[in-house]
Amino acid sequence: MDKISGKITKIDMSEGGQGDKTWTRYAYTINDKKYSTFDKEIQDNFNMGDDVTITGEQSGQYWNMKNMTAMETATESNPNPLVSNGTDDLLRQILAELKEMNNAKPNETIKD
Repeated sequence: MDKISGKITKIDMSEGGQGDKTWTRYAYTINDKKYSTFDKEIQDNFNMGDDVTITGEQSGQYWNMKNMTAMETATESNPNPLVSNGTDDLLRQILAELKEMNNAKPNETIKD
């Protein structure tokens, strides 16, 4: 399954069908590309301007949206929600090493 994250910049709705077989399609523009669903629950829970992550997969010429969730926002315990905790720890270690290197005197060798 593919994951796409971004801001909803447009929502279009179209209806069709005949008799008892009617449908409503919701098309969300995210990162300048349209992603559609027939799921009314998604329409009820998300609005233009929301930061979301959608999951789905390509099926022929159509991209089938499976679900949509609100993107995590930064918190004190997780300042960068787009980075997993393991990766976050690695990035902190790299940043500490870069700061140490930046504080070194010219031509000084940094020891491991």
